[in-house]
Amino acid sequence: APDRRGRLHENDVMRLKEFRQALQAISRDECNRQSLVLQCGAPHVIEYRNPLNINAIELQEESWTLPPGAPEDRARQTELIQEYLVEAQTDDGWVPLVSGKAVGLCRVKTFPTVTAKRFRLTLRNIRQLPQPEVHCTFQPMAIPAELLTEVPPSPLLPPGAITLPLARDAATTQTWTLEQPLSIQGFLFVPGTDRNARLPSHYRFDVQTGGQWRCIAEGEFSNIQANPLPQTVTFPPLEAEAVRFAATRLIDGGDRMNCDGFHLLT
Repeated sequence: APDRRGRLHENDVMRLKEFRQALQAISRDECNRQSLVLQCGAPHVIEYRNPLNINAIELQEESWTLPPGAPEDRARQTELIQEYLVEAQTDDGWVPLVSGKAVGLCRVKTFPTVTAKRFRLTLRNIRQLPQPEVHCTFQPMAIPAELLTEVPPSPLLPPGAITLPLARDAATTQTWTLEQPLSIQGFLFVPGTDRNARLPSHYRFDVQTGGQWRCIAEGEFSNIQANPLPQTVTFPPLEAEAVRFAATRLIDGGDRMNCDGFHLLT
């Protein structure tokens, strides 16, 4: 959702770009998509001409046939698959890759990379309708590993950035006295990698100049709960003798904040 500026936050834009990359990775493997007609309990083997190096499977439940006279709206509203298993044939025989319950419109499941050209899909349980045949698609995929991790990348610090000492489990208010007056124009807060654990949602940043403290910036780290990425706050350049950062609100309360670093931008 847009932030108070009426724009998407930079972190959300980054996540959307990663989502586009994942979709592009999926579309590259569409030539391997297979349309299948399955029955419960009958394993279906899918074989490709050459071995595939994959780490994900996409399943889509498309449509199914019902006996004459069955209402069509009932078919459209019902997900037939209730349990499935996907295996790959390797040098060790048939090896389970993924399993699950419902498939629905689309289900993508990931697993450690495997190389195989024969796969087996078994419907272990389906909704009890009169002798239905389940129509679905099967697509093995290779998704780039960097798109499968939830750990945010290390921030790229701009030239001149100054790293201030900060413990991972720090108090919500931190004050640093600088060795000498310094011209600063922002800060970079790096949240910890434990999603939702004591992350600050709101902040206040004060600067001491001429022995006097004044608030320079305060606000909200937009969508930090969903996207715990490095947060950059900028302001017009000013002289600072000391700086103070306060997490004025934590997502789940407490008096210690989860952080991986704090840097001044000069």
